[in-house]
Amino acid sequence: MLYRAGDLLQQIFYVYREKVFDRRLAKIEKKGSKLYVYDADLTEAYMKKPLTIHRLFAPFPEKVCETIEDKQAVLVQSASEDGIAWLHDIAKHILTGISSSIAEVCLIPKNPHQKIVRMDGIGAFNTVDQHVIWVVKPKDSDEEYAIDISGAQFGHYEPVTPWSHYRDCRVLMGPGKPPVFKGFGGCLASIKDRLPPKTLPDHDKVWISHSLRLAVSDRLMGDVLAWEKARGTVMDMLGATKIRDFENKRDELVRAVGEGLDAWNTEFKTTLDKIKAAKAA
Repeated sequence: MLYRAGDLLQQIFYVYREKVFDRRLAKIEKKGSKLYVYDADLTEAYMKKPLTIHRLFAPFPEKVCETIEDKQAVLVQSASEDGIAWLHDIAKHILTGISSSIAEVCLIPKNPHQKIVRMDGIGAFNTVDQHVIWVVKPKDSDEEYAIDISGAQFGHYEPVTPWSHYRDCRVLMGPGKPPVFKGFGGCLASIKDRLPPKTLPDHDKVWISHSLRLAVSDRLMGDVLAWEKARGTVMDMLGATKIRDFENKRDELVRAVGEGLDAWNTEFKTTLDKIKAAKAA
């Protein structure tokens, strides 16, 4: 059940990132094990313009990706904390029934199968100093497992791996570099603690973005509960005897979450238009 739970969480995170995407991409080039991602917004001229909430989110540009794996990698690039924070309530809903312990682990990754190099119109930067995952101990096992829903950026597409193997093969160890275990919910609490008052200056893109994502995360949980009310519990889905039955229900739920995010986007843009019209009046 844990492998299915990790798969479900990863698919929900993919659709979340796709529907509430915060970058404008010009193109993607693949050279060997490197994926060069060209940002349309990070030119010098663009950066001189004031950043407002009206320009935060945009549809993911499907045409720039040649494969589904490239798309998944770009969707989650530098977004591991987002996944752990904004999906916390859903993860709690899904994992607590099958786990005896859940921790959030901050680590320095190593041995990537691929690297994403972000191109900003001036130069290249590729800095992923920290990566955040869940480490979970199932109720029916003495072994711990890593759930990494944003590993695609490193070329690791399977979300669930035995923690001992993950630690040995994918975590940089050494003086001052051990993985740091945090309490479950620590990432979300940390972001909430750092959020400034609601009256934010328009140019403060990062914190406006975090405030909006907090609102979106509430919507995510509501959509999951609404789907369960209509179609059955997530626990029933995870325990389905046939893999095809699980996959069908998983896809239904992920589709419902995506539709909910589309509705949120429409509501959000409508609200912005009303505010803009009121200011112009």
